[in-house]
Amino acid sequence: MAQKLYLASNPRDDRLFDELFYRREILEARNPVVQVETPATPGDSFDVFHDLGRVARGYLVIRASAPCQVYDGEGEWDERKLSLRATAASVTIDVLVL
Repeated sequence: MAQKLYLASNPRDDRLFDELFYRREILEARNPVVQVETPATPGDSFDVFHDLGRVARGYLVIRASAPCQVYDGEGEWDERKLSLRATAASVTIDVLVL
């Protein structure tokens, strides 16, 4: 992650830096969008497989076929997968892996 050489005197400058950095991370990096279906039982962990070649830093749910919340699962994250849970059953979600 990029580091600031010094803190900005204006909080808006810090926010702008963060916004531009994350925009570059999302738009220019090789971040796969993975489509998965949540398990039939809400709250069960499920794996999302990706090909980043490194441990994911996070994820964004960019589309869901029904209302649901997605949060971290029980499993370990590694270079190939991350573990998530959802509050709704059998929902198709698109996950942007960061």
